[in-house]
Amino acid sequence: FFAWKSILSGISSLGRQEQVDLHVAGFLKTRAKKITKRTKQRMRWILHPMGTRRRRWDAVVSAWTVYLLIMVPTQLAFDLPLSPFLFAADLVVDVTFVLDIVVQFNTALKLEDGYSFKRSDIARHYLSTWFAPDFIASFPTDRVVMLYAGHRGNFS
Repeated sequence: FFAWKSILSGISSLGRQEQVDLHVAGFLKTRAKKITKRTKQRMRWILHPMGTRRRRWDAVVSAWTVYLLIMVPTQLAFDLPLSPFLFAADLVVDVTFVLDIVVQFNTALKLEDGYSFKRSDIARHYLSTWFAPDFIASFPTDRVVMLYAGHRGNFS
C-alpha cells in the first residue's frame, strides 16, 4: 500500500504533459500486451519449423515414405494380393500425406532474419512452391482407380 502511495504521489508531482506521456506510455504498453496475447493465441496453432512437434511429424512422414519405397516396388514385382493389413497401411499413408499438406499450411515460414507466423505469408509461400507437387503426390490415385474399377468392372 505504501509503495503505491509513493508512486501515486510521485506521479502527481509531475507536470501535466509528463502525466499525459506517462498515461499514453502505459496505454501503449497495455495494448502491446494484448497484441502479444492475441499473437500468441494465433501462434499456438502454428508449428515452429525446428520445434519438437514438427520434427516428430517429419519423422512420421519419413517413416511412411520409407515404407512406400519398400512396399510399392515389392507389390509391383511380386504381384502381391491386397491383404487387409496392406489396405489399412495404404489408407493410413494416404491420410498422412493429406494431413501433411495441412501441417505445411500451419508451419512458420523461415525468413532471412527470423520466422513469419502470419498465415497469409505461409500460405502464399507454400502455394507458390511445394503445394502442387505435394497435392499431386498425396492424391490417392489407387483409391480412385479401385472405385472406378469396382463400379465399371475391368479396364480391358
